[in-house]
Amino acid sequence: MRILNNIINMDNKRTSIGGLWMNTFTNKGGEQEKYGSQIIEINGQKFSFVMFKNKNKTKSTQPDYIVYLSVPKEQPAEKEPQLEKEFEEELAYGL
Repeated sequence: MRILNNIINMDNKRTSIGGLWMNTFTNKGGEQEKYGSQIIEINGQKFSFVMFKNKNKTKSTQPDYIVYLSVPKEQPAEKEPQLEKEFEEELAYGL
């Protein structure tokens, strides 16, 4: 809660902490799919995330999108299809 108190300004107005960019990638079936790329800054520290649509949603209590912490660019990232495979495996377990 202390972190949230630090990002709310004195006038209790909304404070921007980041943004979302929508992008596309080609899935294994050759189809274009959308995903979100996000950067959030809290107390001067930036965090990057990616967001994919929950293709396995079967109940209203399951999320529409799943958000993952991004791998920093200094580290070699795995190919997007691997991310999609991990995403689908996690959704199979009801995440």
